[in-house]
Amino acid sequence: MSEHITDYLGDLFQETFKIKQKLNVKYITFLFKAAESFAKTGFYGTSIDKLAEASQLNRVSIRIKMNKAELFQFIVLATEEICAREIFTHLKDKASYVEKKRKFIEEFKNILFKYTDFFITSLLGHQFNNERELNDSVINFHKQWHEAILTIAPPFNFVEPEEVARSSLVYLVGELSIANKRPDGIKYIEKAFLQLENYWNGKTSILLPSESKDNRRSE
Repeated sequence: MSEHITDYLGDLFQETFKIKQKLNVKYITFLFKAAESFAKTGFYGTSIDKLAEASQLNRVSIRIKMNKAELFQFIVLATEEICAREIFTHLKDKASYVEKKRKFIEEFKNILFKYTDFFITSLLGHQFNNERELNDSVINFHKQWHEAILTIAPPFNFVEPEEVARSSLVYLVGELSIANKRPDGIKYIEKAFLQLENYWNGKTSILLPSESKDNRRSE
């Protein structure tokens, strides 16, 4: 985990929830456990009290500062900010299309694997809650990713960049959903990302779920 990103998340957490005392590692632990819980057990399966207890924080104090919906929305906001600072910013560089795409892929891969639970919560949030307000933030995050992918979408002659961006986002959401249910989730995502990378680089015109490739090899 990049230390500067962790520090930034801590500052953002402190500012958002108006925490006056200096943040310690317990709050960072709380934040990452929250992302993990939302990703693994969904919105309704997450308990702020249990998260506070697991992070050795006072649950009453935490409840005064935030409710579960606000915590969920913060996870999405934090993921947006991480992407904006570490990934999307490279799309504005004065560099060639190839270099922008290379940097985008490099940073995305790095962030995705380090903050998997944040991405799962932010991209799959609509699958495990029916709260409209929460899903609005998820939909907004989807739009940001659609626009970002559109910028680096390979200029295929037989498909529109809009379709590349849409297909990439659908694929990413689907693969994260599958990976989240597997014990080898990170390895699965690595395979899926390789497929996505090949798609963006024009080496393949079809995005196949990694699960289907695994099944074919076992037959």
